[in-house]
Amino acid sequence: MMILSSDEKQLLYRIQTSTSDIDAIILVDNPAYNIVANIEGMWADKTFNLTFPVYDYELNAWTDGTLNRPTHSIDVEYAIAFNNQYLHSKRKWYSHSVYVYRIITKALLVRFGIRSRWFNWSPIKYDVKIYSDIVPDVVYFLLLTVMEQRGLSKELSLL
Repeated sequence: MMILSSDEKQLLYRIQTSTSDIDAIILVDNPAYNIVANIEGMWADKTFNLTFPVYDYELNAWTDGTLNRPTHSIDVEYAIAFNNQYLHSKRKWYSHSVYVYRIITKALLVRFGIRSRWFNWSPIKYDVKIYSDIVPDVVYFLLLTVMEQRGLSKELSLL
């Protein structure tokens, strides 16, 4: 999987995923080929709690965050904690978009949704709109990748 710039001409990140007994995601920045985030665990279950490190260039250090799905409901919800920021993602069962909010202020931080495709065999692409830099962008990309591995694009294509 790749993360491209908004004009789709510059490769920003590569995402490597593997699924076995333990699922893994590694996010690599393209210009320097440095690992900037990774996550390991089992998120095939309905509920899960994962810890992930992200390299923060501003702090020049690794910072741990958590990603969990505390309940299983008809709406898809995840909770993210990173660097004393608490975020909540939500997708209504009938919606093509996922929204990430700051829990305290309810401010919208990011929205991502699947693009329309002409054919089912066309590659799946997401439009990601980031409205805040309260956490590094790679945190959102990890969330999207976990959701995709759990079948987000299949769920959205059924709507």
